[in-house]
Amino acid sequence: MVLRKIITISAFIAVMSSFATAQHSFDTTFFASEKLMSQNEVMLSINSVKGRSKVSVNGKVVMTIANEMIPHQTDVKPFLHKGNNQLSIRFDSLFIDTANFAIRYNILPNEPRVLLRMAQYNFGWDFCKQDLTPSFSGFDIIEQDLKAPIPYYVVTDSLKNDTAWMSLHIQSRKHHFLIANPKLWNANGTGQPFLYRLQAKDIGYRYAEQEICFGVRTIQLIEKEDSIGRSFYINLNNKPLFARGSNYIMTQQTDTTILQYAKSSHQNVIRVWGGSRYADEDFLTFCDNNGILVWQDFPFACALYPADSAFQSEVLIEANQALERLRRHPSVAILCGNNEIWEGINQWGWVSEVNDSVAMIESYNDLFKRLLPDVVSSVCPHIPYIHTSPSFGWGREESYRYGDSHYWGVWWADSTFEAFIRHTGRFVSEYGFQSPPSKSAIEAYETSLQLTDTLLYGDKTPNRYSKMQFHPRGFEIIARQIEDLYGGYEDLNDFLRKSNNVASAAYHIAINTHRRKKPICMGSLLWQFNEPNVAFSWSMIDGSQKPKAIYKTIERCFQPLILSLDTFTEPDSLLIYCCNDFYQAYNLPITNVVLYDNEGEMKFYRTYRNIHVDESSSSCVIRLAYSDISGFDRTTTYIQVTASAIEDAQTPNQQAETPKQHSLSAFGFFCKPKEYANPALYDSIMFE
Repeated sequence: MVLRKIITISAFIAVMSSFATAQHSFDTTFFASEKLMSQNEVMLSINSVKGRSKVSVNGKVVMTIANEMIPHQTDVKPFLHKGNNQLSIRFDSLFIDTANFAIRYNILPNEPRVLLRMAQYNFGWDFCKQDLTPSFSGFDIIEQDLKAPIPYYVVTDSLKNDTAWMSLHIQSRKHHFLIANPKLWNANGTGQPFLYRLQAKDIGYRYAEQEICFGVRTIQLIEKEDSIGRSFYINLNNKPLFARGSNYIMTQQTDTTILQYAKSSHQNVIRVWGGSRYADEDFLTFCDNNGILVWQDFPFACALYPADSAFQSEVLIEANQALERLRRHPSVAILCGNNEIWEGINQWGWVSEVNDSVAMIESYNDLFKRLLPDVVSSVCPHIPYIHTSPSFGWGREESYRYGDSHYWGVWWADSTFEAFIRHTGRFVSEYGFQSPPSKSAIEAYETSLQLTDTLLYGDKTPNRYSKMQFHPRGFEIIARQIEDLYGGYEDLNDFLRKSNNVASAAYHIAINTHRRKKPICMGSLLWQFNEPNVAFSWSMIDGSQKPKAIYKTIERCFQPLILSLDTFTEPDSLLIYCCNDFYQAYNLPITNVVLYDNEGEMKFYRTYRNIHVDESSSSCVIRLAYSDISGFDRTTTYIQVTASAIEDAQTPNQQAETPKQHSLSAFGFFCKPKEYANPALYDSIMFE
């Protein structure tokens, strides 16, 4: 199809805010040419509208919008005239009549936000401020001709015997075709995410002229009962994938610039969190092109939602529209009904807060175990669906043995970082620790402070940054971990530096633990990738779109092939692991283990030869007893392990872009910074 955009307005969020503050409206004009007026249809398309609104053309209401989650489109040709035309958006109040709403819908009395279909984080969360300013994005007026693109999607039905069995779904038809010796769509770090771009006729479909783009890949979510509990992992192209990734807050408009940080930090899975939105086309196209699998939560989070017929009808329309768009993308791998609602029902005391606890369960089942899976089964049965995340809430023993887990013991329960080692699930889909924004964002914040702010907050307390902290105990929890690792902090600059270091230590310990426990644990999705505004939060990319200090640690820990040092599990020995996420075996001809004292002088050296590392594996390759190290002292010793990993020639390499050789290096200490004889050396090696 040929679509010619007559008007495109793309920077609406910034533009709109000034209008919304004053009058909650936006007005513009556009010129309708004689050619435009000769078209059969002239479509007004708006990708996303935050807030209830009415859209008018020349004074006539053409759209009434109450759902931010889906695009809106209508033919405005009947309302146009040649020459200048007036386009207006009038935003209604977001006020919710809360009188008896909790009883009426049998939902939580403190969560009226669930009645509005808009990104839930906009109502304020523990990582961002409330922002209910009306806004919109993706606003186009388009002339159409008869060459409209035909909706389609392509499914890889199976891969076997070097042949891909494919099906093209188009024009209510299902057209089967084969690709011999296909180039596969692979995840970031395991091969090229190849995309075929063909004409429909090239694969034997003769009923329409249509360019089709697709990837050859199969996806399964493996949930299998075993001796531990129940597994949870992604099979990509019939091979188990260890998920290295993060949780993404889908803002109103994606800037793919920051997504480059996901690719460069070796992430292969991103979970689009249920408190935000559906992934937009820019986000999905980036993931398609760069081999990043997408776990898409339906946008429901941390509250009970209505299950009346009107709400379900709205969700049905929304889910159908979203899935018809998502199913085209080879990156989309998992669909999840909600974030933490099942956990809330079972662990957060909601039973005592609702009028009818039996009806609460039934409403949950109606929405997440019947309506949504039925839509998935109808629209995109090739994409796995789960009804909630996590499978069990943290703190319950089942959360470490069954399905995916959100481990928040280190944050909410004030546990030390070693708790990451003791509490590892089968697939950890949330975990994290707060850190400050980037240095440039801190400097910009400091510049914005007035003298009264300085006097109010003082110079030696993190409360100076209270406008960037949205968790009620955030600074307290950070300070407690600083106390545990460093024994405290001296001033505000020292607080910022050590905040970055303790967060880096948290991610270092957590990610390495998850990877060492492969294949029992098959996923490590940190909370979180980004944030809507600059804040002290869990994000690795701050609200100014700059990487935080923790980015360097995450990038190192997520490399597909690493050496990982375990100084916690055995009190009398150091365990050295090699974690290999490549589908390729490697040999380590020479591995050097060197221990230094706190002055940087070598005190121990040992070489290990011809270590073999299986493909897609994690194993302990060296066990070094501390008794073998003369004069070993935890407070004055650090270790460096280096190796050259060479591709095993006997293992067929199906990944043309996989390097044949890797230089591996890992550093470690045997105590906390406050216990080490040279804390500055400790920090320079581990965090700089």
